[in-house]
Amino acid sequence: MSRLTGFLIPAGWIYGGLVGLRRAWLRRCPPVRLPVPVISVGNLTVGGTGKTEAVLLICRQLQKLGRCPGILSRGYGRRSRTPMLVVSDGSGPLVRVEEAGDEPYLLAGRLPGTAVVVGKDRIASGTKAIKELGCNVLVMDDAFQRRDQIHRDLDILLVDAGDPWGGGRLLPAGRLREPLSGLLETDLIILTRTDQYPVRGIIDQLAKLTPGKPVLLARHAPKAIVSLGMGTRHESKYLARRRVLAVSGIARPQALAATLEALGAEVVHTLVFPDHYWYRDKDREYLRQQAEKWKAEIVTTAKDAVRLGWPLEWPVPVWILEVQFEIVNSEEGLSPWLERI
Repeated sequence: MSRLTGFLIPAGWIYGGLVGLRRAWLRRCPPVRLPVPVISVGNLTVGGTGKTEAVLLICRQLQKLGRCPGILSRGYGRRSRTPMLVVSDGSGPLVRVEEAGDEPYLLAGRLPGTAVVVGKDRIASGTKAIKELGCNVLVMDDAFQRRDQIHRDLDILLVDAGDPWGGGRLLPAGRLREPLSGLLETDLIILTRTDQYPVRGIIDQLAKLTPGKPVLLARHAPKAIVSLGMGTRHESKYLARRRVLAVSGIARPQALAATLEALGAEVVHTLVFPDHYWYRDKDREYLRQQAEKWKAEIVTTAKDAVRLGWPLEWPVPVWILEVQFEIVNSEEGLSPWLERI
C-alpha cells in the first residue's frame, strides 16, 4: 500500500458513511413514481463499464417493442450552465456537443426516434420528456447512485470484468462509488467485457455477494470503422496488419488498444488523455505530428470522435472504431426484462 493510499483510506470511510446516510434517507422517503416505466443503468465503480453502449442497446430494443424511449442524463462534463437542456427530440442533436456533453450528444446522434434530455433534476427532465416529447418509457443513464427520488421499474447494474471491484476501496482511496452491499439493490447485473478477461471467479463472487440475482454476460463487439468527417465505412477487419495510433480520452483506455490488437492491427503507439477530455488545437496538432512520426493512421472511440473536431483538410486519417454491446449468454438478451415492465 502506498503512503498516499494509506492517507486516503480514512477519507474513503467518511465517503462511505455519507453514502450510507444518503441511502438510509432515501429509503425513508417515498420515491416519486412517474407515469411511465423507468429503467436505471449504472455502475458501482468510476466510469468505464460501457454504460453508453448498454443504453444504446436498451433504447433500440425498446423501439422494437413499439415504445418511444427518452434518455435522462446529467450531462457530465458539458459546458452549458443551462439547468435543463433538450439535446434531441428524436430528430438528432439540437445543440452543440459542448453544450450537451459527449455522451448525450453521441446518444442523440445514434438513436433516431429517442429523445435525450440533460439536467441535474431528473424528475423535471423526465416530466418534460413525457409531457412535451412524447416519451412513454424513460432510461436514466448513470443513475445507480440514486441522486434523485424517482421510482425505478428496472434497475440494471453494470460490472466491468476488467475492474469489477474498483480496487476494493471506496473513493478517493479506490474506484468504488458504492460499497459492494449496493449490489443487493439492483434487479439485474450485467458483467461487461467478458470477451477480454476471465470471468469465472467474478461470477462465483457475485453469486456469494448477491444470492439469486440474475447475471447476464456482455461484450463490446467491434463492428466497423468509420472515417471521421468523411463517412467512409469499412468492416473492422480492415484494420488487420495496418499501423495504427490508438487515441482515447475515456475511463478505460486500455480497452481500445486491446480491441485493436485483437483485430490484428499493429498498434505502434498509444496516446491517452483524461476521461471526457475536450481536445484543443494544440492537441490536434500533436496528434497529427505523432501520426506522421509513427507513419500510422489514428484510431479513436466514438465518444472521443465527438470531442476531437479533426480538420478534414489534414492528410492524416482518423478512424472511429464502432462497437456493439451484445449479451452473450442469453438468446433473448434483455428483451424479457424490458417486456416485463
